[in-house]
Amino acid sequence: MSKEIRILHLEDSQSDAMLVEWALKKSNLRYELLLVTNKNDFRAALHDFNPDIIISDHSLPSFSSIEALQMLKDAGKSIPFVLITGTVSEEFAVSIIKQGATDYLLKDRLQRLPEAIQSAIRSWNAEKERLKYFETVTKNENKFRALIENISDGIILVNEDGALIYQSPSEERISGYRNDEIAGRTIFDFIYPADLPKAEEFFQAVYANPGSTRSQQYRILHKTGQPVWVESTITNKLADPHINAIIINYRDITERKRSEEEALRLIEDLKKKNNDLRQFAYIVSHNLRAPIAKIQGLSTMLMDSVPAEDTHDLYEYITNEVNNLDQVVTDINAIITAGESENLEKEYVHFETIYSHVMQTMEHELKTCNASVIRNFSEAPGIFSVKSYIHSIIYNLLSNAVKYRSETVPLQIELSTLQIPGFICLNVKDNGSGIDMNKHKHHIFGLYKRFHSQAIEGKGVGLNMVKTQVESLGGRIEVESAPGIGSVFSVYFKSQESPVQ
Repeated sequence: MSKEIRILHLEDSQSDAMLVEWALKKSNLRYELLLVTNKNDFRAALHDFNPDIIISDHSLPSFSSIEALQMLKDAGKSIPFVLITGTVSEEFAVSIIKQGATDYLLKDRLQRLPEAIQSAIRSWNAEKERLKYFETVTKNENKFRALIENISDGIILVNEDGALIYQSPSEERISGYRNDEIAGRTIFDFIYPADLPKAEEFFQAVYANPGSTRSQQYRILHKTGQPVWVESTITNKLADPHINAIIINYRDITERKRSEEEALRLIEDLKKKNNDLRQFAYIVSHNLRAPIAKIQGLSTMLMDSVPAEDTHDLYEYITNEVNNLDQVVTDINAIITAGESENLEKEYVHFETIYSHVMQTMEHELKTCNASVIRNFSEAPGIFSVKSYIHSIIYNLLSNAVKYRSETVPLQIELSTLQIPGFICLNVKDNGSGIDMNKHKHHIFGLYKRFHSQAIEGKGVGLNMVKTQVESLGGRIEVESAPGIGSVFSVYFKSQESPVQ
């Protein structure tokens, strides 16, 4: 021991004290020795000297080693106590050890004193470590027990046959069964009949793979006979000698299941209502078209046969309104159809091919306004999508650029594609009249929204249809624009793998 040992020596005989000190000096022990001869000095030394070990004579005037031991306990000190005595009976030795002494030594064998002191300190420290370890284990066990007894999840242990070995108190709250009611039964006795095959297969899969952990959802039968949905995690610890069981940790998810079922029911209900609404729109569109067509025909006939100029104006007004109503129905049909991409066939679409078709369709309009159109699809030449939608999107964006071109400069349109993570971006840029984003940013794609002079032909439907079609394809559209400068529409299509390109 390299540390200096503080030794408190209780002895009233000067000669015996000298023999003890002489025995200590002969050893290589590093120590500091304090000799006390009475009760008061002993009591004071316990606090002031703070000894590592006490060696004590058994019998002193009006004081004994038994009393010294008791004083040590009363002071709350945990210190090795070695008794040095002239003679001692076996009964007394047993008694003094039981009362707290670490060891005893006869005065005629003081040569053993240094080793007895070191051995007593080693034993005492080892005992302190053991007690400390035991205290830690006990605390952890109490914490674990408190956790198991108060956790909301149920925990059960079963053997290789599924027989129940242990269930936590929370399990009773889930299943309704007490510990004494599950004795001699297996977990399969509590599985909802319809889920039993699945649960047995699940258990066997875990049993066949030592150390594995798997999760599953199934129903158990509550004591009342009602099914309870549980989410179960099973861990095979049969090979662990400290556990030797399969651990099943599960929680009641009945409310969650009910919420999921309710959500699915609501989704199905919304789908049905949406389909009903779509059918209604088709019916309205179909039923309106017939009378509108008749009114158009009658208006034409009246226009051809009306003699009076003032009546002619009235009929012309009626005709215009009927034509407007017809256009509304047409627009409704187009917008309804624009959101149905999930039912349309997808294929690999080349942007160049679509561009050529649109240019043929718009040839007259582009020549009339002397427009210049350039394109660059080299970075992303095509996309796996709905061909008719891509055609409609490009057509409407080009048509929008032509309609809202600048009156002071020739129209220039640029089309390009970019490949970015997760998307293919189609940019359509023009130098047209532009849009005041501060005023109209949140209404650009609104139905029947217009931001230019009424003299410019347009219904405010095209951009709304573009947005609807792009979003039905899982993409998005963004716009940058300024009055007198022009606009840039950026369409982000989700990249998708195609079977053939």
